[in-house]
Amino acid sequence: MVTIASVARRVTRAVRFGRYGHKKVFEHIFDSRYWGDKESVSGMGSSLEQTADIRRELPLLMQRHDIRTLFDAPCGDLHWMRHILSETDIDYIGGDVVAGVVETAKAKFEGENAHFRVFDIIEDDFPDADMWLCRDVLFHFSYKNINEALRNFARSTVKYILVTTHTSPHVINRNIVTGDFRQVDLFKPPFNFPPSIVIDRFKDYAPPANPRDMVMISREDIATLVK
Repeated sequence: MVTIASVARRVTRAVRFGRYGHKKVFEHIFDSRYWGDKESVSGMGSSLEQTADIRRELPLLMQRHDIRTLFDAPCGDLHWMRHILSETDIDYIGGDVVAGVVETAKAKFEGENAHFRVFDIIEDDFPDADMWLCRDVLFHFSYKNINEALRNFARSTVKYILVTTHTSPHVINRNIVTGDFRQVDLFKPPFNFPPSIVIDRFKDYAPPANPRDMVMISREDIATLVK
């Protein structure tokens, strides 16, 4: 029987053997729908149940910190973000490395305050924005790719990052090949983010998902950590 885990193992082996670069990995993931969620091609973490916290808290955070332009990358299929866009007047830029995802988002959601582009968070120059929403991606990246993405962000003009970190005391960070999954706690080795740099945070999960938060950090502080 084909399971999510078995397909994920095949993707992981393909990456390890050099058949895919990181862009092809995510194209394969979306084309095969191996995350297997019935609501969203972006996986279970994008379901309405799993995004109840962020759909409530993100607009409040943007109000508190005067976020006018949000860069969301990877933006996925906007299954949950579309609800925020319909209720706020922010300028939104969605970016995703998978061209098909971007084409679908453009057809459904492009408008005066919402724009989309093919975007690689590891290699491409960030657009001008107040905040980068980096949700549910770094835990699919190798250490090398995480550091490359954060260094790329540090070279940008974006003021803040709002990023996923797991919060269970039992999390022990480990390296993977990009396209696989493990929990990531950015406040533990080898990342060692100091808690003092957190500007804002909120819970972002519903059981049985692993406990995790979204944490807001300035670009300047990220730059000091990923030299």
